[in-house]
Amino acid sequence: MRTYGRMLSAVLILVAAGAVCPAPAEVLSIQGSASAEIQQIKNGVAGDRDQASDSLPGTTDTLPIQVVAKLSTIAEEAAGSVAAQFADPLTAPGPNPEEFAINLALDSLSPRISYTAHAITQEVRGVRFSASEVTPPLGGGPAALRGEVFLDGALAVFAVNDITDLTGVSLTLQVTVIKQAEGASPQEVFSGVLQVTGGPDQQLSVTADGNFPRSGVFDADLSAVDPQLGAFRVFVLPNLVLSYPYEATIDQPFTLRATVDVQAANQPNGVGVAAILGTPINTLQEVIAATQGKTVAAKMIAALEQERAAPTGTPVFTDETRPQPMFPACGLLGIESVVGVLLLGGCRRTFRRY
Repeated sequence: MRTYGRMLSAVLILVAAGAVCPAPAEVLSIQGSASAEIQQIKNGVAGDRDQASDSLPGTTDTLPIQVVAKLSTIAEEAAGSVAAQFADPLTAPGPNPEEFAINLALDSLSPRISYTAHAITQEVRGVRFSASEVTPPLGGGPAALRGEVFLDGALAVFAVNDITDLTGVSLTLQVTVIKQAEGASPQEVFSGVLQVTGGPDQQLSVTADGNFPRSGVFDADLSAVDPQLGAFRVFVLPNLVLSYPYEATIDQPFTLRATVDVQAANQPNGVGVAAILGTPINTLQEVIAATQGKTVAAKMIAALEQERAAPTGTPVFTDETRPQPMFPACGLLGIESVVGVLLLGGCRRTFRRY
């Protein structure tokens, strides 16, 4: 089996995501889905498109769910791939579930080709808290609980020399959690968006909306790793904890629907973007190797791995402390044959809390 993790190139975003809450609930059911879509834009007009989706229950009865969509025009040095995975959070040891995975890279040296991409992975978990798991509130009523979504990763934008206008480049990461109990309206208990947007003079703006934290995101300029790179900005999210309160009635079943959504767009003439959720950093190469060569790809990989392990960038928002690693490095699931150029891995850990 070919090891794509060594060949894949470099613009990754590494994000490991899982949602939990501090008390161990009884898990009544697990459902999930994943979808991936990529659209070619040629001379400003929508061109070729590829998409894939899968769900449990629905189109499959086994986990993990793994889907991939990809397009390339090698003659014009343009390529893009996007893959998404939902893995069983109950089948591996460890305190922090990382069942969501998204792997995305878009790059084009062509003056007339660019791409947009969209990936979604979702879990719907049926749970119930008993009095033995949660201390009932005095006087009855619903118990006050707290959920957490773990993010560990980065976002990247890169461009070849002589490119100064990054207008049109975008990366958007959105995380939502919705609680639903029988007889009650759905309640959005968490919604947060982190967005990177390009502008003239190599400007990149980063915004956090909703419940997304304004601390713990770091901006690093890694363009010095290779003279061919005019820009290589990496926005690292090391060990963010997205916390939210909610209430639940003791012994009453309810569901929590957690969704991770990534949208991305690059530009022609040598401007690229990438995103990864829940996978190791050494999982992308062919997209960048196809456009800029294996040497540049290897250098970018090495720089990203180092930045991921020990962020050197400055705080994007108001973070005053540099968090220490919270999870060990993840191993691959070994599904190269399923996703082709994108090796979706991700740590699969026990999901005892939600």
